Amino acid sequence: MKLFLKNVGKTYGEEVALVDVSFLIKPGEFVFVTGPSGAGKSTLIKIILGETFATSGKVKIDGLVINRKVKQKDLTANRRKIGVIFQDFQLIDECTVEENVGAPLDIIGVKGKEKGDRVKEVLEKTGIMSKRSLFPSQLSGGELQRVCLARALVVKPDALLADEPTGNLDPKTSWELMGLLKKINEEGTMVVMATHNSDIVDSMGKRVIKIEDGKLVSDKKKGKYEKD
Repeated sequence: MKLFLKNVGKTYGEEVALVDVSFLIKPGEFVFVTGPSGAGKSTLIKIILGETFATSGKVKIDGLVINRKVKQKDLTANRRKIGVIFQDFQLIDECTVEENVGAPLDIIGVKGKEKGDRVKEVLEKTGIMSKRSLFPSQLSGGELQRVCLARALVVKPDALLADEPTGNLDPKTSWELMGLLKKINEEGTMVVMATHNSDIVDSMGKRVIKIEDGKLVSDKKKGKYEKD
């Protein structure tokens, strides 16, 4: 998957969220998006997902232009290529781990043995197979984030978007999650992660895009977390 943004702007009424943002992320890259709260990081992720559209500029994902004119079937097909994990988990409380992880497959029509095999594969990869019959309320924060990661991976995405995935985790658990993301990236999946965690950014040695006041202020191949 290739992500291309050119001169992208986004406004919500009088509020300016993004201004003239341009970058290219190539297949298999690992990119951190940093910046203070309210800088526009989450808006950027929503635009890539097609949850909201840019007010100006161009967004292209694998050649598909993402704007208000995009056909719903094309937008849906594009979303199926992208896995997402959030800081606040967004799991279904009434469903078990196994059911939560399998939910995206129900949406795209994967059933039976294939569904079971895919769910088993990602539960094992993320180390939560032993928790498969438990409910979210019975899990720790780290376990909940592993469930979210498994749910994102079960559709076999080309890209994984992570919006502050370590925000509610302790340092040890955060590093365990980063180890999983690193492994997934090494297997070929693009990872784009919005974060405030300077220790993780500085230690990983990956590309760092910094957003401040809605503007792209730096883009470094092996960057560090730039203090505000």
